[in-house]
Parts: sequence; C-alpha cells; structure tokens
Amino acid sequence: FALLAIAVLFLVWLERKISAHIQDRLGPMYVGGWHGWAQTIADALKLLLKEDLVPESSDRVLFKMAPFIVFMGAFAAFVVVPFGVSSYVADLNIGILYVVALGSLSVVGIIMAGWASNNKYSLYGGMRAAAQIISYEIPAAIAIMTVIIPVGSLSMVDIVRAQEGGIQNWFLFRNPFIFFAFFVYFIASLAEVNRTPFDIPEAESELVAGFHTEYSGMRFAFFFLAEYANMLLVACVATTLFLGGWSQVLPGNSQLLPGPVMFFLKAF
Repeated sequence: FALLAIAVLFLVWLERKISAHIQDRLGPMYVGGWHGWAQTIADALKLLLKEDLVPESSDRVLFKMAPFIVFMGAFAAFVVVPFGVSSYVADLNIGILYVVALGSLSVVGIIMAGWASNNKYSLYGGMRAAAQIISYEIPAAIAIMTVIIPVGSLSMVDIVRAQEGGIQNWFLFRNPFIFFAFFVYFIASLAEVNRTPFDIPEAESELVAGFHTEYSGMRFAFFFLAEYANMLLVACVATTLFLGGWSQVLPGNSQLLPGPVMFFLKAF
C-alpha cells in the first residue's frame, strides 16, 4: 500500500507538470522547493483534514461505501502482479482473469456513487463512466487473449517466464498480431481509466465533476487514489503481457538491472 501511495503521489505531480508544459504553463513550482515536488503531498494532507460532507438527501450507506469499493477493486488487483522472480503476493492460475474481474468492480462503485449522491449530474457522470469502462473492456480483453493463447496459461508469472531470454522474446516483437494488440490494449486501457481524450465521464463543462461531484475530503481522495492506482495497474498488466515483465533486455541471462527495477521502469 505504501508503494502504491508513493507511486500515485509521483504520478499526480508528473501529470500536473506535463499538462502544464503542454499548455505553456509552469505547473506546481513553490511547495517543497524544486519544481513544487511537495505540492501533491500538501494536497493529500489538505484532503485528509477537510470536513467530510454527506448530502442530506443522499443514500448515506451507499454514499459512504462507494469510494471504498472503487479503491479496493484497484488495490486488490495488485496481489497477482509479478514485480520480480519472487516479488509477488500470489501466483494464481487465473491471474489475468482475476485482474479483469476486479477492474470491473469499479463500475459498481461508480454507479453506486452517482446514484447515492441524489444529484442528476453525478448520476449522469456515473452512467457515462460505467458505459465507457464496460465498452472498452471488450477490445482490451480480446487484446489480452492474443498473449494468453500462445502461452496457454492465465498465470501472470507463466506469461513473464514465456518471454525470458532478452528483448527478442517479448511478445510485443514476436508476432505482428500481438504488436497490433498492444496498441489496442493501450488505447482501451486509457479509456478505462478516464484519461485524455477519454475523460468525458468527468467533463467539467456539462457534468461539474462527474460521479464524485458531491464528495469531499478523504472520500474524494479515495476516488482520486483509485484512479491513479488503476493507471499504474493497466501499465503493469501491459508490461507483464507484452514487455516481458521483470525479464531483462539483453539476450541470454545477462542481469542488467534487478527484476523489480526493470519491471517498474517498463511500467512507468
């Protein structure tokens, strides 16, 4: 959990800086010194200390449950991600199926949040987000199947071991259909985590803020944390399926970098 939280803090700061430079701005500059590196930490502390507001006419039980359901789906999926030869919690024989199934759990939480808020903008945002996630899961699943079929296993550890021996053995470069499937998966995963240009569920111009309009403080932070955790998760899955996971770049058994370091470099 600590590793995930640190990665999310880094990704938020990085995205702010990149977006700012694309739009000819500076982004965070002052909090923490060098290029505002502590701005995201300050924002996290602010969210922790803000008052937790619940709309009077909302369904209070569902309203409070929704952010935790969305976050738990993202967090629990990392159980089967193999960061190194022995750096994983569990090697399930249905690893990829487990990740896809838990990814679908966020749809339940998003619809729950929109409905329980008793706000028409939140409900519209929740339905749009759910429709988008469900729609793009189909091409993502088909792209994943292009790797599962030649390996003959749903285990993420088995998929990485099938690519050991250097960059020439990574599935991305072994088959033109899998090469094409990688880009299908990448585009579909962008849509599933609501990144630009697929950020219509949170379109501020017509939906205020989407399904989390009525959320504040720590409950909003859970949605935010889950979104960036999902970004890291889909990158980890792409690394495992197409980029050889922890396996090295050099041919043979040459150890260029420790497995987990190699994995995270590919994922980032």
